[in-house]
Amino acid sequence: MKNNQYLIIDTSTKTGSVCIYANGEIQRVHIWGSKNNHTAELLPAIKMLMDLESTRISEFNGIVVSIGPGGFSAIRTGIAVGQGLAMGASLPIVGVNSLETSAYSLRHINKQICSLIPAGRENIAWCTYAMDSSGWRIITEEKITKISEFVKSQSSIENTCFCGEGLTPDIVELLEAHYKIELLRVEDSPVLARLKGAIEIGINLLSSQENLTNNIEPKYLRPPSIT
Repeated sequence: MKNNQYLIIDTSTKTGSVCIYANGEIQRVHIWGSKNNHTAELLPAIKMLMDLESTRISEFNGIVVSIGPGGFSAIRTGIAVGQGLAMGASLPIVGVNSLETSAYSLRHINKQICSLIPAGRENIAWCTYAMDSSGWRIITEEKITKISEFVKSQSSIENTCFCGEGLTPDIVELLEAHYKIELLRVEDSPVLARLKGAIEIGINLLSSQENLTNNIEPKYLRPPSIT
């Protein structure tokens, strides 16, 4: 059994990912695209990684699952699978916010960090964070807005780094055209950045024994169209 081995699950967007983290490093990661809700892909992906690592679910120390915001069905798929695995193996599980995990690995850049996730046609989910003398905190509350409203609402673009899967070339172009300034943004894979943030935040929660419950709820910023 590896020391401190964790399973990370993120199905908050159409790009799903699972990761095995052990001995302080990412051991295996699998990323895929889905047109639906990840139901068909998630369990086979987890099994594949465990087979490659010659490990079993009972050998993990805990599970971290993204709770959104993101796609309604996609989020619920990840949570349901994570809860089922945790319950079956008597493992602790924690949920992490997808906007926060997208931004967390950038916390030391001495800028505000605006994290974006796709939220359907012409909409974007976003939140701004910062690390200061008070610690890691939210600057603007999480919200879903029209892309046009998001662009107009940014008050300190020159002091903000933009990141996340929702930061498309079209949004970059709109922001730069509106504010007449070159955008500070991250070129790294937003999916990998979100995974790395989930690892750090999730393992900290598991280690501190905070929020250890199987009753993990999806993070919706608007009511789902189905229940």
